[in-house]
Amino acid sequence: MIKTDDFEFWLDCRSDEADSVTPLMRGPEVGEFVWHEVSVRVNHVANDDAQLVLPMTEEQREAEQPGRTKKASPRKTAAADFDDGQGSLF
Repeated sequence: MIKTDDFEFWLDCRSDEADSVTPLMRGPEVGEFVWHEVSVRVNHVANDDAQLVLPMTEEQREAEQPGRTKKASPRKTAAADFDDGQGSLF
């Protein structure tokens, strides 16, 4: 992490010496970050809304418990009725 007061120096590219900016990098201090559980919806690129970064409610947590997910419908394929023993990649 770079402290706000050090942003300007960190972004100043006039020097190519890593030793001059390395001391600016530090780990977060206790309490500097807040962590919370988020929905499994974050794992799907189609989901893009502000709710994804909010803490989960108890209702959401229960709905996302294993065994309570929607089952996918069986896949239908056009070639399902045709099989000459060769198999198909399509």
